[in-house]
Amino acid sequence: MTRLLTPEEVRLDQLWRERFGQPLPMVGAPEVARRILRQHGVPVRRPTDAKAAPSNEG
Repeated sequence: MTRLLTPEEVRLDQLWRERFGQPLPMVGAPEVARRILRQHGVPVRRPTDAKAAPSNEG
């Protein structure tokens, strides 16, 4: 049975497809995917980093 992707995996898959034109090849290894994306110039944060960022809404 195939497991469903987490929201973070969905986000990484979208970024991966935009950069490389193919599906994310390593589901279950978000740190590795983030590192590779960063090495190729994609600004990607961990989900906790995004939540901790100050909001510009006010």
